Amino acid sequence: MLTSEPPGVPPIGSGIASPAWSPDGTTIAYVSWSSASIFVSSSLAMINVNGTQNRVVGGLGTVEGGSPSPLSWCPNGRCLLVGTSLDSGGSATEGFPIVPMGGFTSVASAVVGMPVLSTDGYLSSSIPVTGTQGSWIGVQGPTAPSPQPPPTVGAASTPSGSGFWTAASDGGVFTFGDAQFLGSMGGKALNEPVVGMASTPDGDGYWEVASDGGIFSFGDAGFYGSMGGKPLNKPVVGMASDPATGGYWEVASDGGVFSFNAPFFGSAGNLRLNKPVVGIAATPDGRGYWLVASDGGVFAYGDAGFYGSTGGTALNQPVTAMSLAPDGGGYWLVGADGGIFSFGTATFEGSAVPLPLAEPVIAVVPAVSMGGYREVTAGGGTFNFAAQQG
Repeated sequence: MLTSEPPGVPPIGSGIASPAWSPDGTTIAYVSWSSASIFVSSSLAMINVNGTQNRVVGGLGTVEGGSPSPLSWCPNGRCLLVGTSLDSGGSATEGFPIVPMGGFTSVASAVVGMPVLSTDGYLSSSIPVTGTQGSWIGVQGPTAPSPQPPPTVGAASTPSGSGFWTAASDGGVFTFGDAQFLGSMGGKALNEPVVGMASTPDGDGYWEVASDGGIFSFGDAGFYGSMGGKPLNKPVVGMASDPATGGYWEVASDGGVFSFNAPFFGSAGNLRLNKPVVGIAATPDGRGYWLVASDGGVFAYGDAGFYGSTGGTALNQPVTAMSLAPDGGGYWLVGADGGIFSFGTATFEGSAVPLPLAEPVIAVVPAVSMGGYREVTAGGGTFNFAAQQG
């Protein structure tokens, strides 16, 4: 326990009390106090545990009688509770949260707003109370950052190619063009985040798949089982629907393929991969599928033809997804920077590479109606590339 000034550090005041270690163990906050007659004047001070940067953060005011206030750190380490009482473990149980990083002031007698410490450890609101002589109040400092929307993790095209769905990691589904909203897992408890989606052949249903292999069905999409609750060597990273049976395949990052009401044609689960698998696409007749790895390596199974890959090629950014050309005779690979790699009958119609992207590209879907494709970013942004007129 800190009972005196750390050795070798110039004294801050005539007394030190109420030491409190920060949650990360790097800083000690304490009360530096002095007394004149019956009045006690105190300040909040901090020092690094190695004895450096001993500094006064701000004044806690002067009170008549009493003793220096106990301190306790907020759970997130962003603020301190200047208390009026201690629990059996020595932590402050009552008092005012203050944010030393934002500065604070003492209040003698006034109507003040007492900051309320939310469950996430941030100062989030104030409740009007009447201050009394010697009560401390902090100027409300940085509040909890605005929650960021969950990233988009997958996309699927409608049969017409005039619309598409996107799925977010919390299970939210968003529709564009002629895509219908048929439900989602948004707002519902998930064991693991959603990582991908696939649509039914008629476009009247879709599935979401989570990293634990859990499957969520909507519309006319049937549920035929999942890897949810089963042991996996590596997490599931995507899925594809079988246009012949109405079933689906799941693929894990180690190349393992799991079939549900769909034939199994093989997997890369027993191969030593240079890079993890990031996606799967099915052939138009449902008698084969491709896997793609983040280095652009392509693995073909069943009647899926191999039309080329970027495996062994230096890439500026990793490949994040693949999509089948409308005629089934080729495929596109897309990189996180929006780079498009076309193979077989899939044609190159442009890419987002020249553009400054705020978020990485996570999917490419065919846009049959315009003879091209769409790139979808983790932020939900979409870039359309139509067939060139020549």
